[in-house]
Amino acid sequence: MLKSLRYRIVFLAGAISLTSALVVGGINYFKLVETTKEKAIEDLVNETNKMALSLNFAFEQVKNDLLVVEGTPPVRGVIRCIVNKGPDPMDGSPFALWHKRLEMIFTSVMVSKPYCTQMRFIGIADNGKEILRVNRIDNKLYPVPLDKLQEKGNEPYFKAGIQLPEGSYSFSKVTYNREHGVVESTLTPTIRLILPVYYEDDIFGLLVMNLNYEAFLQTQFDIVQPQKNTIIINQQGDYMPYLADVGPQKLELAGAYSEELPSFVTKMMQDSLAKASYQGKEEFYTYQKVRFDPVNPSAYIGVILHLPNEELFSVANETRNDTLVISAGLMLLTLLASFGLAAQLTRPLPYMTQRLKLAKDNLHIDLQLPTHREDEIGELARAFNDLSLALVNNKKRYQSILKNASDGVITFNQQGEVLEANPAVTQILGYNESELRRQNIQQLLPNLKSLDSAHPLVNTKKITNKRTEVTLTGKDGVSIPVELSFSKISMVDNQIYTVFIRDISDRIKFEKERDGLIKELEISNQELDNFAYVASHDLKAPLRVIDNASKWLEEDLEEFLNDDTRESLELLRNRVTRMEKLLDDLLDYSRIGRNSDDRYKENVTAKELLLEISDLLKPKEGLKVVLDDNLKDIEVKRMPLQQILLNLINNAIKHHDKETGEIRVSAVDNDSNIIFKVMDDGPGIAEEFHEKIFKMFQTLKPRDQVEGSGMGLAMVHKYLDLNGGKIDLESSPGKGSTFIITWPKKNIYI
Repeated sequence: MLKSLRYRIVFLAGAISLTSALVVGGINYFKLVETTKEKAIEDLVNETNKMALSLNFAFEQVKNDLLVVEGTPPVRGVIRCIVNKGPDPMDGSPFALWHKRLEMIFTSVMVSKPYCTQMRFIGIADNGKEILRVNRIDNKLYPVPLDKLQEKGNEPYFKAGIQLPEGSYSFSKVTYNREHGVVESTLTPTIRLILPVYYEDDIFGLLVMNLNYEAFLQTQFDIVQPQKNTIIINQQGDYMPYLADVGPQKLELAGAYSEELPSFVTKMMQDSLAKASYQGKEEFYTYQKVRFDPVNPSAYIGVILHLPNEELFSVANETRNDTLVISAGLMLLTLLASFGLAAQLTRPLPYMTQRLKLAKDNLHIDLQLPTHREDEIGELARAFNDLSLALVNNKKRYQSILKNASDGVITFNQQGEVLEANPAVTQILGYNESELRRQNIQQLLPNLKSLDSAHPLVNTKKITNKRTEVTLTGKDGVSIPVELSFSKISMVDNQIYTVFIRDISDRIKFEKERDGLIKELEISNQELDNFAYVASHDLKAPLRVIDNASKWLEEDLEEFLNDDTRESLELLRNRVTRMEKLLDDLLDYSRIGRNSDDRYKENVTAKELLLEISDLLKPKEGLKVVLDDNLKDIEVKRMPLQQILLNLINNAIKHHDKETGEIRVSAVDNDSNIIFKVMDDGPGIAEEFHEKIFKMFQTLKPRDQVEGSGMGLAMVHKYLDLNGGKIDLESSPGKGSTFIITWPKKNIYI
């Protein structure tokens, strides 16, 4: 019975239906699994982001509240009363009035923040004695009497807080709250927001807000109400789980876990990424880290949402079962329908087969398929017709790309026979396409000796996009420098190779011209060095003659000289010395960027370098050079930083206008740069001279008052320009000067 075409079609239709059902069902299932997974992951990520945004907003809100408190008049009023040791000198208000007003502000803030357990204003004086404190006890607010206030100078958060610069803030680690140095019996997990309070450029005290960390997290859970199991954990390992069907659970502090941390939580803590998603054996989870402390970049709050895998794919599994039932029914219907349509289907098939065979060798042939039919045969005919049209269009696009490509493209088979070449090959090598087809690829590319499977240009594992420079010989015998790269296309029954040829004649010509210009520049720099040295030597010779002649003249005419003539001769010799110093500085300035001795490779700490500079300069009595302690942890190259800092510190010493003073040098390492600051309390520099002082020969005082060539800051500026650094100046008359150097850690000078 299967010899009949009709039954064979029915049998084939049944097989196709079964296969199609399996394939389509399988594809749909896997697509559905992927879609369901993507949607679930998207929902999980969105919920994670929502929770992270809520936490970030909560931290920002707490910080902003404390900043607002710091800016209120009572804070300044209390400070002025304490500094004046009496009523406020500004408006006469007594300390008690300002204290009460600040207490009311503390109370109003704490009312809006149920998880805020304490607010304090702590002074620096008296070992960190509290100035004002409001406690929350049993959800009621109580101001602490003045005689009950405590000293907090030994608390770690106090020691860290007084180091904070003005305008900054920081959060402490989560610890149990301590009173009088003893942990409270309530074991309240507490995180503290610390805000330094400055008065007249000096730190006066700290504003501290204590937050019940557990209540703080519970509040965020109440706001967001996550739909998935959630864990919030900080960098210490303190974490609070949230069960979607139960709610927030007990806060677990690091080192006192009731049970072992889940593995995915440990993985998140070890992960350096800010956010990510992972598929585990039993659960899928996503996390996001919220950075909330600008002073401590390692501090974070991590939000982790996790979901069991069976829940993640539950919708897909239900749909799979439904799809199997539907597919079985459709297959049965298809078998019944195919039997009735078999006769109708068989009639046009031989004709279509014949036309398609003709199109195999000629894509441009008119298929004349029965596209007018409205049944499946018509759809099949139209599909073949569209496929033929797409193949024709693809071939045209391919040929257009080859025709207009600037690089030469040759395709060849395993025997090395050229199958196709684009016009760019003719332009590069001079052969037309017919001449190329008569040649073997080994004749065109002498470097390709064989085409066996072991050849590095033919072996699939060896072929890459890496370009190789070789020299080919054109049709006219001229050598042509080119870049070659190969690719291999594996067909069903054979392999095709493609070689890409790029003419690099112009590039090589350019490189030769570039090398020539570099050589000329090196010669020019050498001539400039020679000129500077000779010019300096020849100009110094007459200066030395003038100096010696003035001394001889003074000796020979000693009995005829008076005070005025001696002063004139001394002034003449001073001018000669100044001119010699100016010539030396000019010679040093011209050599900047071309010196490279061992000092430019020697590593020293910044503190060692600055101690040597300080000893070398020996400032006058009453003038101190103060070096920050952290300089010992910063390593730099000795030169040219030694010359830069020497000039800046020497200028600060020379121009200082007081009997006593201080020059402070500090540095901060910020990953890619080191920021040096040279600060003095000297006369300062008016803003209109901030750029002028970095020009050559520029001084702000006559050289008879302050000796100098006016080249020091110009040399500093040139050194920094060559190293990719920069220098800024903050100064005004009477307020001293601060030179800020941005020094790249990657020294490009050598």
